Amino acid sequence: MKTIEERKQDFKCDLWNSIGNNFNIYSKEMLIEFTEYWCEKSLKGKKMRFEKEKVFSHARRISTWKNKSLMWNKTPEKDETLPNYFNKTFWQKIAPDRIKEYKTHLFRLGWKYSSSPGGSYWQSPDGKITWL
Repeated sequence: MKTIEERKQDFKCDLWNSIGNNFNIYSKEMLIEFTEYWCEKSLKGKKMRFEKEKVFSHARRISTWKNKSLMWNKTPEKDETLPNYFNKTFWQKIAPDRIKEYKTHLFRLGWKYSSSPGGSYWQSPDGKITWL
């Protein structure tokens, strides 16, 4: 029988395999939180949380986790005024002191920012790029 650490490693491998080419839509922090939650040991330390489930699909669970994390992390008084996508016009008009807030908001939604010699751009969770 495998040790709990070996089973945890198997869980991580299964998670990675189930994500496949969609790995860029989940942040490293989200994958760590997801793994820590589902690999939490029982009181007796013999089973992990995911092992107690009758049915467990890594792909469906991580997708649900992401959708719910967007709700959990939302701060309505700030996020309501921020678009849930990268908007170039909004970016150019936003007050300089709110740019960090907008970036954080987009990162939470799965957007990625990159700067290269050719210029800077935002990449949506589905891979579409908007150049600045």
